[in-house]
Amino acid sequence: MSRAIHRSATAILATGGVLGACASDPGVARISHIVLFKMHSDADAEAIEADSREKLTRIPTVATYHAGRHIDIGRTNIETDYDVCLTVGFDSAEDYREYLEHPLHVELVNDWRERWDRVRIYDVEDPTR
Repeated sequence: MSRAIHRSATAILATGGVLGACASDPGVARISHIVLFKMHSDADAEAIEADSREKLTRIPTVATYHAGRHIDIGRTNIETDYDVCLTVGFDSAEDYREYLEHPLHVELVNDWRERWDRVRIYDVEDPTR
C-alpha cells in the first residue's frame, strides 16, 4: 500500500470514534445525509452545530453522526462557502424517512430556518452496506 493511501485509510479509520457517537458500528452507514449550512451570522455557526448534536444524536434511527466546520489547510480546490457541515448516517431509506419526520429534526429545522442564509443537502447511498 502506498504511503498516501495508507495515510488516507488511517485518517478514515481514526474518525470512526467521532462518527460513531450513536452507532454500534462506528462510521458505517448505508446512507449519508450531508448538510452544508451558510449562516447569516458567524456567531450562529457554533450554536447550530451544538444544537444539531444535542437533538439529532437522540433520534433512534441515526446510525452515525458528525458535525464540524471548514478547516483551511491551504488547498485551493476545496469548497469553503459554508459554515457548518453535518453528516448523518442511516442504515436504510426507511430509517432516513423516519428521521425526517421525527419531532427533534422538525424542531431543529424550524428553530434555525430563519438564521441560515442557505443550505445544501447531498444524499449518498453505499449499496455495499
